[in-house]
Amino acid sequence: MIISGAFILTKKGEASRIATIVNNFPGVEVHHIDIEAKIIITVEAATIEDCYHIAEKIEKVNGVLNFSVVYITHDDGALITTGDVV
Repeated sequence: MIISGAFILTKKGEASRIATIVNNFPGVEVHHIDIEAKIIITVEAATIEDCYHIAEKIEKVNGVLNFSVVYITHDDGALITTGDVV
């Protein structure tokens, strides 16, 4: 299992609406919403490729300006560094 933390920047005033949408995506959990434009989430997926697909889906939501991964780890606690991701 891959677990990642991410930050979503939205158009001003769109964070709550977008958080509701992405929270319904499989493997996504919303942890914090700034009413104006910021969302903090975690993504859990079987593979790193699945994480990429979820990220691509989030980026396509109308009103999302940026999706930034903050960290990626295995459920065994091993941190994946940028050198590990191809």
